[in-house]
Amino acid sequence: MCCHVLGGCSFTQDIKTGCGVIITVTCGRCLSSMVISCIEFASLQKKWSSVDWELVHNFEIDCWLYKREFTHAVADLESVGEANTLAGTIARLKLSSCLANIGKLDSAYQVAMSVLVSVLEELSISAESEDVPDIELADITNNAGVLLMPIDAAYVVPFCVQIAVEHYKNIAFDGERSDTALSHLMLFCQHDWPSLRQLFLQVMKRVKDNKGLIFDNFFRYITNIDMLEEMMWLSNTDTSQLCLLPTSHRQRTVTRGVDKEAKEELRVAFEKQALHAEDRFIPALHLFLLDTVGQQA
Repeated sequence: MCCHVLGGCSFTQDIKTGCGVIITVTCGRCLSSMVISCIEFASLQKKWSSVDWELVHNFEIDCWLYKREFTHAVADLESVGEANTLAGTIARLKLSSCLANIGKLDSAYQVAMSVLVSVLEELSISAESEDVPDIELADITNNAGVLLMPIDAAYVVPFCVQIAVEHYKNIAFDGERSDTALSHLMLFCQHDWPSLRQLFLQVMKRVKDNKGLIFDNFFRYITNIDMLEEMMWLSNTDTSQLCLLPTSHRQRTVTRGVDKEAKEELRVAFEKQALHAEDRFIPALHLFLLDTVGQQA
């Protein structure tokens, strides 16, 4: 997916946006229509020192995106804009998309999370804020289309969540056990619920196959009532060993061969968390970014 981001734009300006795309495509076709045009344009690019010309540099990057030359685009995007500027945010969104397309999901995820932190801060989205709507975007991978997206939480959050989901799916289901990946997938599945219910069920199957899960921040991140019910049911079986309470509150709270006091503590925790079942996703995401991205900084 080529992430062509239109900063400060909204879909109410669809006519202007459409005209801009048509003009861009037409110019590209004209430049490519004759060999002499391609040669002259290549010569001009060298003389322009386009890295110093923001407009021309952005045009060149978009050309790479339209042609799906993601490796070339990555090289150019890494030199664009400061992280805390609008140009930098746009460049990082495009960079994350390109990295995902060439299979570098770990790098794509890191970039996407850095974008998410800055966007949420700019828009003053905190634990008390309204949630952003679940907007369905084009699939992250295997998509030949171009995504036109304004710099707005309603579109940036779903995009970054998709990157995160692809990243953790790649880790969680690669054959090796990764409780961290499974836990974080569970968190992100809450965003587009119930669309991601099937993915959550795959996570639960892997947890059962692993005969347990260590998720110390479960009651910090998970508020979805369906997920709580599934995990509570699993905690009442003797087939899985679950560690869901913070380390400071337990020595090793498990659901197999454990005393009644530990089971009661876990039951009470589930009941308390059920009271937050109507909580929105953004507060949980906000806490996750504070806990993870903040620690990496």
